[in-house]
Amino acid sequence: NLSGAGINVGVWEATETASAGFGVRNTHESLTGRVTVEEVSNFSNHATHVAGTVASNGVTAGTEGMTPAAGLSSYGSGNDANEMTAAKTSAGGAGDPLPIRISNHSYGIGIGWSGKVFDRLECPVSAVPPE
Repeated sequence: NLSGAGINVGVWEATETASAGFGVRNTHESLTGRVTVEEVSNFSNHATHVAGTVASNGVTAGTEGMTPAAGLSSYGSGNDANEMTAAKTSAGGAGDPLPIRISNHSYGIGIGWSGKVFDRLECPVSAVPPE
């Protein structure tokens, strides 16, 4: 099934701490109604972009994702090992995470246009230090 119908994809985004997660914006027009925010406190442009690559419904011409009918579960990386285990074995009951069979993990160090490493994962252009 290449549409992704009936499949739930987990999207884990790098976080600074176990309690502060960055995740998929569940109000994005290409993802609305298909994102379950499991554990995030802030939305990330990067996580939303990744989710769109995976599952955009193509509401804008030329933007359909690889699995345009898939559901998405959004997590931060602070407790990823436990969350992956719980989601893999979940039956999807009340209070349980949605079961996932596919996942994406965006972990890395944020590098700005100047090539410098920043402490924050999302650094606005205005915060880029001068050369």
